[in-house]
This record gives sequence, C-alpha cells and structure tokens, in this order.
Amino acid sequence: MNQEQISPFLQPLVEQLIHIPGVVAVSLGGSRARGEARPDSDWDIGLYYRRHIQSSDLRALGFPGHVVEPGTWGRLVNGGGWLLIDGQHVDVLYRDLTVVEYWIKEAEGGRFEVDNMAGHIVGLPTYVQMGELAIGKCFLETFHAPHSLMPSESKPRLGGKEMRPSRYSLLRDMLLVAKW
Repeated sequence: MNQEQISPFLQPLVEQLIHIPGVVAVSLGGSRARGEARPDSDWDIGLYYRRHIQSSDLRALGFPGHVVEPGTWGRLVNGGGWLLIDGQHVDVLYRDLTVVEYWIKEAEGGRFEVDNMAGHIVGLPTYVQMGELAIGKCFLETFHAPHSLMPSESKPRLGGKEMRPSRYSLLRDMLLVAKW
C-alpha cells in the first residue's frame, strides 16, 4: 500500500507511528484490510518492531485512550493501545517482528501453538501471523522483509507442502475467525 492509498484520516497517524523508535513497519489489518468494514468499524493498525518498543512513545502522540506495555497481552499481539482519533476507534497492536518470523517458520513446518488471549474464545493460534501478513496492507516500512515474510504469487505453503486453493481458503477463514 503506498502513500496515495492511505486514508486521509490515517495519514498523519501513520507518519507519526513509523517514527517511533524500533518500529519497522505499519500495517492495516482487520475488516478494513479485508474490505469488509462498516462505517462504525474500528481501525486495526499493526505496529511491527525490532528489539523493543516503548509504550510511552505511543502515549506521547497525545491521543486519548488506553495504552499498555509490551508483553501485557501475550506474545503474539503483545500490547498496544485503544485510541480515539477524530471520533474514530483505532486499535494499535504491537507485533515483535522476531516473534512473527519465528512463528511463520514454525507454521511452514506444520507446527503451531494456541495462546490464551482475551477476546478469542478458543485462543489465538500462532499461525495467525501468516494470515495477518497475507491479508493486511502495509502502509510504510523501513526495512526489507525477508522473502519468507512477503506474500508470494505462488501457492501458499504450510508444513512444506503447497496448499490447494480450498485448503488455503479454509486457513484464511480460520484466521478471519481470529479477528486480527
């Protein structure tokens, strides 16, 4: 997603988020990334970072809401904030890129775990990271993602095997239930 495709509402926020120390990419997820948003849908913003991120940097942007420390929500979505910006609900979700890379490699080998997480009745499977990258829209990045993290034009792979379209659709549907 390039600068011209960013909603005018989000443009100033995205430009501020990418300058937070440690942040390497800012992405759009959830119903808005899937093109299924309603007028009252919130905005799900993934904040991918390396090494560490300070919640004080997100608070310093000055938006009203609730911001938590990294690690508060678990290891997959490990923190973030629920913000109110110009009357719009914006969820900023921290993503440790080292953790994302690890779980993508595990999923490609057919391995996963399920984390207990508030808002997810049956837990959040670690392979959700693959779906987020496949469905999400990257606004800005300051790094070149390893090839294994970039969606490819070839058939998706899981457990070292190419997935038939029906299997991929099922995986995508399962990930949508997780509601990034």
